[in-house]
Amino acid sequence: MASVRNKLKTARTAIGKGEFSAALEASVEILEEDPSNYNANVFLGLASLGLGQRDKSEQAYRKAIQVDAASPLAWQGISKLYAQTGKWDRYAESLDRLAHIFAQSDDATKCAENLQKYVDVCKQHLGPLQVVTALLLYLPNSELYPVLCSLPPPDATNPDSTTTFAAQSAIQNSLPVVEEVVQILEKHEESTFTQEVDKRRKRLGAPAPDVIRQEVCYEIWSESRLPEFYNEILNHPNTSDELRRETESKLFSHRQRLLSVTPSSERKSQVSEELEEMVNGIILLGISNEAVWTYHIEGQDVYSLEEYDVSVLRKFLDLFPYSGYTNLILGYLAYAGLPPTTDPESPRPPATIEYEDSFDVIQDSYNELPDSVLAARMMVDVFHNDRDYENAIKVAEIGLERTRKLESERGKPFPKTRRMFNVMLGTSLVHHYPPKYHTRALRILDDVLSGDEDNVPSLMGRAYILQASNDWDAAAGLFSRVNELLPDNVNEGIRAREELAWCSLHQGNEDVAAAELKAVSDTLDDLEDREVDQARCLWRMGKCAWKAEEYDRAYQCFITALKRFPSFAPAFSDLGVYYLEVANPPDPNRASKCFQKAFELDATQAGAAKRLAESFAEEREWDLVEVVARRTIEGEGGNEQITPKHLPVNSWAWKALGVVELNRKNHPAAIQSLQISLRGEPDDQVGWVRLGEAYARAGRHAAAIKALEHARSLRPDDWICSYLIADVQSQTEHFTEAIASLRSILDDHPSELGVLVALSTAHLNHGTQELSLGFFARAEVSFLTAIEVAWTAMETNSGFSRVLWKIIADSLFRYSSIQSPGETQRLSDVLVTLKEILEAAPSIPISKPLVGSFAPEEVSALTVLYFAVATYEYRISFGFHDDKAKASAWYDLGVALQTLRSRNVESHATITQDRVVHCLKEAVSAEPDEQSQWIALGNAYFLSNAKSAQHAYIKSLELNSKNVATWTNLGLLYLHHQDLELANEAFLRAQVLDSNYPLAWLGQGLVASAHGHELDAEQIFEHIVGLETTIAEADLSYAFKLFSRIVNGSQEPAIVRESLVPAFFVLDRYCQERPNDESALHLFSLVCERVGHYDLAVELITKAISILEAKYEESEDLAIERQFAVANANLGRLRVAIGDFEGALESLETVLGLIGDDDGAESRVLRTQSYFVTGISKFKCGDLNGAMESFQSAMDSAGDDHTMIGHVSVLLAQALWSLGGDEARESAKSQLLQCISSDPENLEAIGLLAGMGILTNDDGLVDAALAEMLSLPLDQRVAMDPHHDVDGLLVKHYLGQGDISRAFSEAQKGIFAQPTSKELKLRAASLALQDDRSVQALALLTSVGEVSEGTPAEYAKRLGLRAVAESLSSSEGSEPLKLAQKAVKLNPASFEAWSTLGFVRNTTTQ
Repeated sequence: MASVRNKLKTARTAIGKGEFSAALEASVEILEEDPSNYNANVFLGLASLGLGQRDKSEQAYRKAIQVDAASPLAWQGISKLYAQTGKWDRYAESLDRLAHIFAQSDDATKCAENLQKYVDVCKQHLGPLQVVTALLLYLPNSELYPVLCSLPPPDATNPDSTTTFAAQSAIQNSLPVVEEVVQILEKHEESTFTQEVDKRRKRLGAPAPDVIRQEVCYEIWSESRLPEFYNEILNHPNTSDELRRETESKLFSHRQRLLSVTPSSERKSQVSEELEEMVNGIILLGISNEAVWTYHIEGQDVYSLEEYDVSVLRKFLDLFPYSGYTNLILGYLAYAGLPPTTDPESPRPPATIEYEDSFDVIQDSYNELPDSVLAARMMVDVFHNDRDYENAIKVAEIGLERTRKLESERGKPFPKTRRMFNVMLGTSLVHHYPPKYHTRALRILDDVLSGDEDNVPSLMGRAYILQASNDWDAAAGLFSRVNELLPDNVNEGIRAREELAWCSLHQGNEDVAAAELKAVSDTLDDLEDREVDQARCLWRMGKCAWKAEEYDRAYQCFITALKRFPSFAPAFSDLGVYYLEVANPPDPNRASKCFQKAFELDATQAGAAKRLAESFAEEREWDLVEVVARRTIEGEGGNEQITPKHLPVNSWAWKALGVVELNRKNHPAAIQSLQISLRGEPDDQVGWVRLGEAYARAGRHAAAIKALEHARSLRPDDWICSYLIADVQSQTEHFTEAIASLRSILDDHPSELGVLVALSTAHLNHGTQELSLGFFARAEVSFLTAIEVAWTAMETNSGFSRVLWKIIADSLFRYSSIQSPGETQRLSDVLVTLKEILEAAPSIPISKPLVGSFAPEEVSALTVLYFAVATYEYRISFGFHDDKAKASAWYDLGVALQTLRSRNVESHATITQDRVVHCLKEAVSAEPDEQSQWIALGNAYFLSNAKSAQHAYIKSLELNSKNVATWTNLGLLYLHHQDLELANEAFLRAQVLDSNYPLAWLGQGLVASAHGHELDAEQIFEHIVGLETTIAEADLSYAFKLFSRIVNGSQEPAIVRESLVPAFFVLDRYCQERPNDESALHLFSLVCERVGHYDLAVELITKAISILEAKYEESEDLAIERQFAVANANLGRLRVAIGDFEGALESLETVLGLIGDDDGAESRVLRTQSYFVTGISKFKCGDLNGAMESFQSAMDSAGDDHTMIGHVSVLLAQALWSLGGDEARESAKSQLLQCISSDPENLEAIGLLAGMGILTNDDGLVDAALAEMLSLPLDQRVAMDPHHDVDGLLVKHYLGQGDISRAFSEAQKGIFAQPTSKELKLRAASLALQDDRSVQALALLTSVGEVSEGTPAEYAKRLGLRAVAESLSSSEGSEPLKLAQKAVKLNPASFEAWSTLGFVRNTTTQ
């Protein structure tokens, strides 16, 4: 022990001298002997710190503290260490510990010194909560406080006299410390709130911001210590009054906010009780705290405003003269007639407000206090008393919402306040546009009465609802109950007596009602300011007398009522009825004035309004009818939002308004008004008719049909419904149904002119529809029927003559587009009748020559067009009612004349271009805003004046830029003048507007042709013929381009036949529409020849020849003559095809005769063809010499043209070969050899010669035929033989010899030459299968791929080959069989496909 003490002394001495190494060594030695030696650890810490070994120093101090935590030496050392290292939180902890250690040893000075350091460190380096923790050690509830109290009082004159001045001051007066704590906590809670809200808002799935704020507020305020410190300030003896008021306000605000965010629980009730206790104390003491007083006033749960403590309100006025609530309270006191103060000697009397200004003051205050329940109560009371029920409803709803919010914030119900708002809302709904809101009002009032069965306003309101629904007994019971509750009340009580008497009247007790009303009237006479009530009671007395048929007494009562209150509208209404129905004589003028006065005073006087509307309607004052209807609707609340279940009170007004809107073409508004009208009167047949008409005009045709069918079911004998249904059916292009409907009307009303006109129009439109669909025979019947019905209508009635003549003219004009009329007799009868009328007309100078030469047996489309023009001109002679009719008449005539000119009728010189333009200019002048007339004018100028045509089209586009026809016509104009770019833009614009408009596509096709893009043009024409609506020109163009491409190609005949099928069908359609188009007939004939319909081809071309012959006889045009020759040449060839050789010779003789000695290229071709076909015909007729002469003539005619010579040589060789016999066949071979020698590239001759060699097994001939071809370079050979005919001949030659391997080798050579040729690969695959090389065949077929291009027959052939190859290659599964079945499905007529299926099935089974 002595050595330990010596070493401790040595360490202490070394530390005192600053010799920290020696001290360290001594301390270590001591600790080696006694590890728990406190002083040694302390010295070790001091020495280590002196040597800069801070971690070792801290460890030594910590070990010393573990040995003796109550000794200050180690704490002082470690405190110094933390101060040097800046570990402020640990430094503060050590200072706090030292303060407590010195407190335990009653060393007040050192305790205070360390506490002061602790507070300073927290303020400088730590957070607000650590500062609060440190400051709280100064307060009386601190465990340090008893020791610190022993400090002497501070000397404010000499604060540096002690080291503990701050602690002495805090102990002497703790109020500043508490204030500082409050200030710190307030700032801390505010910043914590902001940070926490921002953090939570950024989380995924975060709730609404209001919810987040409420959650954070509750978390902070529920754990806040501020109320504790607020109370300390309030209870502190040094607190000033000003600070006390401020702190009270803060404590109230804190508790109020906590209450508002606290969820419903016991805690909320506790907070509410604490807050109420505080508020009541402040109110009792009359302390000036506006928030508390406002809280108290808003929290009063009373039923009526009379239950408020007026003294509290007046005290509020005293305390807070400039508050927003002050004006509210002052205004209501003035409105209620109460003085603002009862103390006339008050030192600060509140401002006074006049009664006249009270309403504005209350309303302004209500707007300034958006959350005030009191303001809503006062406002709704004012509105309700002033009978402003609309605003009362709005404010009552707002008041209920504010009450709900108040209940939520304060955590307790306000049943009386809620009941008051419900009563105000329910009773206002009762009187606001009754009975519109009675259903809602009844629910509210019943809810009030369930909790307060004697609530008088609710009983009265429910009784009024029952009165409105004519439940007089139930209403009387409620009024009787009110009378029992308030027998002497001069307001609700006496009104209940009056209403009870009114109920008695409607219950049939007129005497009782009259007596009771008399008693009520006497009582009212003694009361002031009850003029309205007096007038109403007298009026009701008059109604009692009226019901008793005492009209004079009733009249006196009505007059007296008006004397009491001159603006009582019901009395005026009944006076009007009296003057109209009772007075003798009746006085309609006075009655009308009474009705007008009544309706002017009160828009709810529906009886007066209806009588006024009826009188205005009789006078045809439709604007006044609309005014009355609209004001009547306003009187029943019609200007408010219309709900789907709204039932109108005055259905007639809604119907009248609907008709007005219908006439103004405001169809949605008309439909809505008529629908509302029918809700009130669902059996109003006229209303359903009008609704159907509105639906139809709005384009809602299905709804229109339903409405009109319902109207017809209500009144089956009303033919107007059937008529309107037919009109809707016509609008939807259901003409068959429309015609049936109209004819059903005519069965009962055969002379109804309007129906006849509609029926004629329906037949006309039906015919137009049928014509556009290609049903020409049906269209003829419809047009003729339209004309006949129009005749019937004119015979029945002379009216509508202009309309009927237009129908006749339109029918004839559309009929004229049918080139071959079928109903000739019926049409002839119509034209004969029409001719008689037109010849008698003096004012048709243009068309009289056209119809004058008509003969009944010569009916044609052109004749019909003549009569259409004449009828249009005849129509003009009737004159015009207006500019629109004038424009229509001139437009129709101009279009008809333009159509007539377009048919090249040159013999009628009177129909000039100027006359057409004149007609269309007249139309445009009469109606310049009609776009169709500008289009027609542009069409008239199309060929003669491009600038005028463009101007007309552009003018039409200005009127309607979305007219597809205008854009198309403009494009055609540009195309005609070779401006392809502008034309293309115009056509594109038209296609954007209507992608199915065929004429725009036709223009695009023509533009493509003009650019040389023939394939694109053909595709466009193909698209046109597939549209629902087509045009003949597109059919012809498509057929021509397709035929030209196919014929000029080198496809196999089978492929040619299948490819020309579309052309066959479109030409068939075209020729039905235009049967006299010789070019189309000729083309159709050639198409029929290619597809194998030779008889039809002969029939068509014969008809074309007849038309050409007629035209040539008329014009003797050389072009027509040449067409006639070509047609006869083709006819001769076709007759050979059907075996009519004599007829062929006749046709060909005609051709040769027409050609004569003309040596032109085309004539030479025709002559050569004619000689050659003549030779074939003679050969078939047995004239061999004549045939040979003709063949020789053909050769001579060909001259030096190797192509023609080649064709003739080949055909001649074929003819010689067909004769049989060695001599003929040798001649055929010689002919071909001679041809090949002169034209080595004539592939057809080479192939034919090789074929002859194959048939005769003459290898030398085959080699001689193909030697020249096989010796050519590969690229040149491919160019000359693109379809590999030579290779095919060689393959067939080897196959004929039975040498399949060599045939396959030859096919492979072709593939080497053209490795991309699918045709060669398929040929090689077929040969490989024949040579039992299924694997090679499958490889070749796989390289071809699964493409389905080509005809179905070609695709079926590929599938069949693949099926056989896979089956022979031992392919597992059912894939070969599926391929074979698919091939049969694609080409069911193929024997090869069925054979393949049988083979594959047999192979698969094996």
